[in-house]
Amino acid sequence: MAELLQVLGITLPIFFLIGLGYVATRQGLFDKAMLKGLSTFAIFFALPAVLFRSISSKSFDQLIVPEYVLAYGGASLLAFALMYVFVRHGLKEPGQRASMWALGSSMSNTLMIGLPIYTLMFGLEAFAIPLAMMVLVETLLILPLSLVLAESSGHSDKTLLARIGSSLQPLTRNPLMIAIAAGCLVSILSIPMPTVVDRVVDLLAVTVSGVALVGIGGMLVSVSKGTLGRPLMVVLPAKLILHPLLVAGFFFTIGGVSDMMMTIAIINGSISMFGMLPIISSRFNLGEETAGILVVTTVMAFFSISTALWFTRTVL
Repeated sequence: MAELLQVLGITLPIFFLIGLGYVATRQGLFDKAMLKGLSTFAIFFALPAVLFRSISSKSFDQLIVPEYVLAYGGASLLAFALMYVFVRHGLKEPGQRASMWALGSSMSNTLMIGLPIYTLMFGLEAFAIPLAMMVLVETLLILPLSLVLAESSGHSDKTLLARIGSSLQPLTRNPLMIAIAAGCLVSILSIPMPTVVDRVVDLLAVTVSGVALVGIGGMLVSVSKGTLGRPLMVVLPAKLILHPLLVAGFFFTIGGVSDMMMTIAIINGSISMFGMLPIISSRFNLGEETAGILVVTTVMAFFSISTALWFTRTVL
């Protein structure tokens, strides 16, 4: 019973804030412009600031743990490949749909939902390195791979290198990637951070988790349920069951990382699908379909996250 109460003590506040954002938006307290402002603040200011300060404060030899990248990257890549092959060749769906379903099954909402969980469990400074490595795996491997496959399935007249380049180009303007790169540079050069920078980040860190979660809840109001059926039955178990199982399996097999870092990875695998997937998939006319899946997986993630928390607290 004590373990259950500890798990609920972490998951219930997370989903309470998501529910609060949903109810507030339904009641008209938030509109689309306000929700866009919340998400912009979190993605362009608060999250990059927290990542930059946390990474830049570490010595460079602490920033990359090869076993961690190999385990999380391998598990996510295998989840993507299994889903893509199953949907493309087993269900005979078009390549663009297979790519988007595979992306939804292997890329978590790491920053918007994962970060608040890890903040409650470990504090901001403790999880910065594994968080940065998971973001790098997802944004430099899983996301570009899905876009290249989707565009190839659309019979694009671009060469393979051109498709890869067009997929990676937006990442160069992503504030999170800029923050990670800048933090690594400061770490390599051992540049001391002024006190004022630390204080600014501390103020941003206080607000980032709550703002992100309330924003997610508000955005779910405008998401159309679409025609779920088959996509929900395929993507939901793949993301909330298969992905965390593969992550756990890879980490137990490879080893070489701390229990805390392994806990973060397993929990991250159990988190619902990438929140921006409906926007990405809309370029392939799949936005409404993936938006419907996003709503259900976000709600059902309460159970998968709680299970992952219980598992890590019991086994590790």
